[in-house]
Amino acid sequence: MKKRLKIAFQILAYSFRKAPFQTSILLITHVVLNFVPLAVAYAFKLLLNSYNTNLGNTQGFVILLTAYITLLGLQKFISIFRFIFSDSILRWKLQDATWYDFHQKLFNLDIGYFEDSDIVNAISKTRQHVVWRPVRLVIHLLNCVAFIVVAVFSAVIIFKYGSLIPLILVLSLLPKFLASLKYSEAQWSVLDSGSEPYKRLWYLAGLATDPESVKEIKIFGVSGELMKIISGIQKSFYDKNMHATIRYSLSNFVTICIQYGLTFFALTLYLFNKGQSPISVGELTFFLALIFAFSSNVNDTLDEAGFFMEETLYLEDFIKLLNLPPLIHSLQDPVIPNNQSGVPIIEFKNVSFKYKDSLPYVIKNVSLKIEHGENIALVGENGSGKSTLIKLLLRFYDVTEGEILVDGENIKNIKLDWWYSQVGALFQHFIRYNFTVKESIAFGDNNPDSQKLARAVELSGLTQLIENLPLKYDQHLGTQFYQGHDLSGGEWQKVALARAFYRMPKMLILDEPTSAIDANAEYEIFKNINNEYKDDKTLLIVSHRFSTVRMAERIIVLDKGAVEESGTHDQLLALKGLYAEMFLRQAEGYK
Repeated sequence: MKKRLKIAFQILAYSFRKAPFQTSILLITHVVLNFVPLAVAYAFKLLLNSYNTNLGNTQGFVILLTAYITLLGLQKFISIFRFIFSDSILRWKLQDATWYDFHQKLFNLDIGYFEDSDIVNAISKTRQHVVWRPVRLVIHLLNCVAFIVVAVFSAVIIFKYGSLIPLILVLSLLPKFLASLKYSEAQWSVLDSGSEPYKRLWYLAGLATDPESVKEIKIFGVSGELMKIISGIQKSFYDKNMHATIRYSLSNFVTICIQYGLTFFALTLYLFNKGQSPISVGELTFFLALIFAFSSNVNDTLDEAGFFMEETLYLEDFIKLLNLPPLIHSLQDPVIPNNQSGVPIIEFKNVSFKYKDSLPYVIKNVSLKIEHGENIALVGENGSGKSTLIKLLLRFYDVTEGEILVDGENIKNIKLDWWYSQVGALFQHFIRYNFTVKESIAFGDNNPDSQKLARAVELSGLTQLIENLPLKYDQHLGTQFYQGHDLSGGEWQKVALARAFYRMPKMLILDEPTSAIDANAEYEIFKNINNEYKDDKTLLIVSHRFSTVRMAERIIVLDKGAVEESGTHDQLLALKGLYAEMFLRQAEGYK
């Protein structure tokens, strides 16, 4: 309970930060709107008493009747005002804020978080709820506050009719609240988007929208089996939810009986306290209105409390994500290395690394140096540590032991923005951006340089492809948008290469850059790369294709997280070690 309340008030504080005016107005209108029925009831009491006393012939009666009708109109006006100027506007304002802050946080999260299954699961759950649940929680919580204010005010007035009456009315509503709270927990346990069945359901459903998945599903003829699994999970959800709903309905019937029984008892107690004293129609009407106003506000308070408590179950991960601390810490005044050539010299000194303290080392005591202008290739079997070495060089992670130097400066002390301006990378699992050709290549540059764009297209072998597109550089790629043009796997990889070439960084890292490209195109691309990246630029290639690797000036062979061999292609073949073994094994396939 305490944890849920903390989350609820954190979201409310967030709402006041992001939309202070709208949130304040909504709270005020909620309170005023809930006070109006009491004012209407009191005016009606005076109206009845005036009518019974003077049979409606006095000026006072007309004034009271006017006030009564005015209050009814005011109630309607405030209700409309609340909906238009606070409720609806707050929804848009807060939805935009939560959507923006959530995605800004994701863009700024360190890469290590995306390789943590718990964090990835929290992100997945939050994406489904982040837009609309914070708004609902705030509205429920403000409703709750307004109902409490009016309920307390009503209780103070009722107290003079009988000190036990407010307590009896509160007790009459508690069973219903507890039943509602238990029901929301039961629903959460069934429909928790973090549960394994729920994740499995959405994963299987996602396969039906992925063209690559659909191809395999059709070929293997497994659509029927997949639908059986989906149907089974859905039935399980339905059965559990139905069971919880039936139990709640039965308990709700009992709690309502208790509520009205105790309410009747409170009314009886009031009449008993009055004894033989006469009760005017207006007085009795006002008392009944007070009882039902108090009961209604307490009931609504408990309902709204149950609702916002339920919302906190879904928003715990949102708060958790917003409060994630950085994994990579930078100096308050980071440095920029002073290098006359402009091309950084990289040195790994006794570097060891493991992803978690409980896991074994992935990199162990690696020492190597990359001079400026070198053309280096990293090779090794799967799991040898190649990708991890690249992640450390890009400072996605900090080393566990040792240090990485850039121009003699520890990479931890260097300004990351500067470092990323010097380095470009194309990863094996590159992104297929469904943007225009121009946007996909000049990614992040709102005013692309036409000469740089044309040069990047030429180097990556995209010239002819773009010429054949209907809208040339303004052609949308992919199938997400209207009249988008989809590409083959190799063509998408060329676009990704062009994106790396457009920036033309001082150091370029290519991880399996031509895995989807045919041999002729690969040859031309690497000829272009080798012409561009020599002397004044550094090239680091990670590849399993020895046709690519053999052109490097120096080849570093990794095995089980350590440097096993280093040298040119011919030198490594002469060693007859791990490199020679892998090369000959691959060459055997071409005979």
